[in-house]
Order: sequence, then structure tokens, then C-alpha cells
Amino acid sequence: MGNRTSDRPNYATNTHKAQEVVTAIEKIGGKALAAQLDVSKLVKIEKLFDRTIESFRKVDILVNNVGIIVYKPIRQVTEAEFEKIFATNVKGTYFASQRAAQRIVDGKQDASSIFPLPPQQ
Repeated sequence: MGNRTSDRPNYATNTHKAQEVVTAIEKIGGKALAAQLDVSKLVKIEKLFDRTIESFRKVDILVNNVGIIVYKPIRQVTEAEFEKIFATNVKGTYFASQRAAQRIVDGKQDASSIFPLPPQQ
């Protein structure tokens, strides 16, 4: 958060936690909107960045803090479960970073403002 003026927290399922982040950002004088989406869907990622530009006119930073896991022995993980894990943890992170880099560069900002973070379990 730091001295950023606006943030757009994304969340998959926890509306309450997302709102806590928005409130914390607003308490220090920033602006924020929470956005719920499935990062495994490229069209959803693109819409998130479009709405962010629409709301704030630029992208300052991307913090990739996304990930899912299936809690069962590897021999029991189905192909569909694996594809969902890969689509979220790898594809979603990669393409969100790509879109952020494009938007940050378009806005003439330093593309080093992309941070991958491991998901918190």
C-alpha cells in the first residue's frame, strides 16, 4: 500500500477480507475497490485491468497473491483438478503480470512494480 493513492483488491471467495483491505487502504487516505474474479479466465483478468484504468486512470502496482491447492494424495488428483490448479497458479499469475506490465509501460511507469507473492494457506 505505502503511499499509493488507489488499489483494487481482487478476491476469489472472501468478501469480508477484501472489504477489510479496502477499509485499511481508505483509512490511510487511499482509494480502493474490491474486485471478485477467477484469475484462470483471461477475459476476467482483462476486464479487471480495464475497470482499474477506468476507475483510477493507471496501474501502479500488481501484487500476485493467488493460489489454490487440492489437499489429497497426488495419486488421487484428477486431470480436471490439476488443470484448475495450473490455470490459477501459473496461467493466471503469468497473464495478470503480463497485463500489468503492458498497462504500466503504457502509462510510462516502471514495470518493476509487479510482485509475485506465495499464497497464504
